[in-house]
Amino acid sequence: MECTTQPGEDKVFLCELFTQIQDTSTSEGQFQELAFLLREIVVYSLSLEVKDRARFYKHLCSFGFMVSIEIMLTYEVGVVVATAVDILVMVSEYHSSILRDYILSETQDEVCSICSTGLREIEGWSIFEYFAELAC
Repeated sequence: MECTTQPGEDKVFLCELFTQIQDTSTSEGQFQELAFLLREIVVYSLSLEVKDRARFYKHLCSFGFMVSIEIMLTYEVGVVVATAVDILVMVSEYHSSILRDYILSETQDEVCSICSTGLREIEGWSIFEYFAELAC
């Protein structure tokens, strides 16, 4: 039992892991190792009971899990991107609401940012025309 709860309880370890993934000065080799480690943590989570796995993913998210995955997806090394995709597939298969919630929160933040920068100042455009122009 001790073994199955340890990675989720080591806050110092998780904080350091996600800090290093999000640090732009992390070397390419070290970044790859961190990506592989994160994948192994997610593989480990698959052995947990469903309710414990959901709690575990939420705990990871509190340390910047989704931000780290987003960074990994934009990394210029193919093996890191593939690792991020593997992680997303595993998470989406068992706990898709984490991905949905993150995407919705990011979209809402982006819309709020656009609105606060003066969307109303664009004369003659409807909000739909403005977003259509952004998408192009």
